[in-house]
Amino acid sequence: MKGFLITCVLFGVLLLQTSVQGAPNTGDVLKPDTAGNSGGKVSAQILSGSKATPKQIPWHALLVIDSSKVCGGSVISSLWVVTTASVVMKSRTIVIHIGGVDYYNKYETGEVVVTTKTYIVHEKFNNRSYNNDIAVVKITPKELLLSEYIRPIRLPKNSQATLTFAGLTMQACGYGKTGSGGVSSSLNYVNLITMANADCVKAFSSYYVISSTICTAVDATKAICDGDVGGSLAYKESDGNWTLIGIASFQNQRSCVNYPAAYTRVQNFLDWISKKTGIVISP
Repeated sequence: MKGFLITCVLFGVLLLQTSVQGAPNTGDVLKPDTAGNSGGKVSAQILSGSKATPKQIPWHALLVIDSSKVCGGSVISSLWVVTTASVVMKSRTIVIHIGGVDYYNKYETGEVVVTTKTYIVHEKFNNRSYNNDIAVVKITPKELLLSEYIRPIRLPKNSQATLTFAGLTMQACGYGKTGSGGVSSSLNYVNLITMANADCVKAFSSYYVISSTICTAVDATKAICDGDVGGSLAYKESDGNWTLIGIASFQNQRSCVNYPAAYTRVQNFLDWISKKTGIVISP
C-alpha cells in the first residue's frame, strides 16, 4: 500500500521523510494594521521562483526543529507563529528565525532569533490524512518588537470564511529545495494559481482533500518543494496588503512540479486560532 509523506529539510542536503502508512491507495504518494504589509522591492527557489529581498516577506518564519529539521511558518502577531501540526508535533525545541532572508548570515540586519518549547497542535489533527494540519507556536520569553523587517501577515476576515479563493494568483515562500540539492540558504518565493477543491480531489482523493484544504494548480516548472512545508500561501488584496490563505501541508512525492500542492485552508480555522492565541478576528 502506498503511504503519504510530508517533509521538512535536514541541515545540508539530506531530506527528512516521515512516511504515513494505512492511507487509502490513491495512486501517487504525497510529500508533504500593519499586518500583511510588505516592504522592500518585489521582483517578478522554491522551484523557478525568485529570491526575496529584505522586508519583502516580513511575516515569514524559518523554524529549526530539534536542531535538525528546517521548515516554515508565518508570524500572525507579536507573540504567535502559525505553521502545520505535522511540522511541530512531538518536537522538543523550536528555534525561530524571523526578519531575515539569508539563513547563513548570522548578522543580518533586522533578524531576530528566538527559542521556544511552547506550541499548540490542533486537537483533531490526523497524521494519516493531514486533515486539520495546523499549529501555533508561541514566541517566548517576550513578544517580538515589530519593525519594517518583522510584521505579521493578516488573517482572513470572518466575512471571507465561505470564499473559495479558487483561480487566484497567490504567493508561496520558503527555504525549501530549489532543485536537486538540499535546503536553500535564501528565502525564495513563487507565484502559483489556486484551483477548485473538486479538481484537487481528483489528484489526491477526498480522504485528503476536504473543505479545510486549498490547493495550487499543476505547473510544469513552478512549485513549492521539500522544506517549504509550514510556509505561507498569501494573497495580495485590493488594499495592497497580504492575507494568509493557506499553510503548505503536502504534495506528491514523485515530483514537486507537475502535480498540485495542498495547503491548510486558514479561513476554516479562524475560531481555533482566536481561542488559542487571543487574536481578534476581523468581522
